Amino acid sequence: MIRFWDQTLRDGEQSPGVRFSPSEKLRLARDMDEAGIAMAEVGFPVASKDDFRACKLLAEQGFRMRLICPARCRIEDVDAVADTGVREIALFISTSPQLMRHSLRMKGSTVIDRISKMIEYSRDRGLYVHAVSEDTMRSRPGFILPFFKSAVTAGAKGVVITDTVGIASPEKVRKFASLVHSSIRAQSYSVHVHDDLGLATANTLAAVEAGFNVPQTTINGIGERSGNASFAEVCLALELLYNWRTGVRMDRVYRLAHLVEKFSGVPIPAHKPVIGGNSFSHEAGIHVAALLRNPRTYEPYPPEMVGRKRTFQIGKH
Repeated sequence: MIRFWDQTLRDGEQSPGVRFSPSEKLRLARDMDEAGIAMAEVGFPVASKDDFRACKLLAEQGFRMRLICPARCRIEDVDAVADTGVREIALFISTSPQLMRHSLRMKGSTVIDRISKMIEYSRDRGLYVHAVSEDTMRSRPGFILPFFKSAVTAGAKGVVITDTVGIASPEKVRKFASLVHSSIRAQSYSVHVHDDLGLATANTLAAVEAGFNVPQTTINGIGERSGNASFAEVCLALELLYNWRTGVRMDRVYRLAHLVEKFSGVPIPAHKPVIGGNSFSHEAGIHVAALLRNPRTYEPYPPEMVGRKRTFQIGKH
C-alpha cells in the first residue's frame, strides 16, 4: 500500500509569508490523521522555540499518523528532535557536487562519514531514521549508492531521494528511483520533489512507478519557491489511474485544502486540479447538455469522490 508523507507543516510552512501557530498545526494534524494520511513532517525543532513547542505538542496527542521531524547532520539538531518526543527523524545532507562544494564545503567521503555517525547517534537516542539525500537529481549515481548503503549499514530504516530545485524530468526521477530501489534494502522508499517546472506530480508518480512507496506531498502544493507535489493530485492519480490504495479518505481532500488555504493565507488557484474552484464548474452548452444526461461525459471522476459538488455557469457558450 502507498503511504503518504505530508510536508505541509514543515516544507509548506517555508512558503514565503506562511506561518502556522502551534494551535493551527494541531488542528491541521488532527484533520490529516482523520483523513488517513500515514505520516507527517511536523516542524523543524531546532529552528525556533515556537517550532519546538509545536512539535512537542503534536507528539503528545497520540495520533495514529506517524510524526517525523527533519534534522541536519548535527548533534544539536538530533537532540532537539529527540527532546520533542517525536520518534522519527529525517536526517538530511547534500549529495550533489554543487551543494557539497558551495554549501557544505565537504568532500563526498566526509558527507558519507557525517551522516553515518549521525544515524548511529540518532539510533542511540531511540529514533527511527530516514536518510535523506538532498539534491539527489543533481547528484552522481556512483555516489548515491554508496551514500545510501552506508546509511542503511549505520541503521537507517528509510531512504529519501529528492529533486530539491525542481529540475528533473520524470524519466530522470524514474531512473534514480529504480537504481536506488533495486540496489538498497530499506523498509521505506520515499520521494520528495519541488514544482519549479510544473512536473512535481509527474515526477512523484514516476518514482512510485519505480517502486517507491512513500510519496511526499503538501496540501495544495504549497512550499518553497513554486511549491511541492500536490497531495490532492498525487493521491487522486494513484487511486483513479493506478488503482493503488492509499488509505486516504478521499472525501476529506477538499476540506483539508480549504483549511490549509485559511491558515496559510495562500489562495487556491481557480484552475488547480481537484481542489480549484473551476474543477467541477461547467459553462459550455454542449458540455452541460451532455453532463445532464450522463455526468461521465465531461468529467473524469465524480466530484463527490473528493467532497465536491458540480456547478453550472451561464456564459456565452
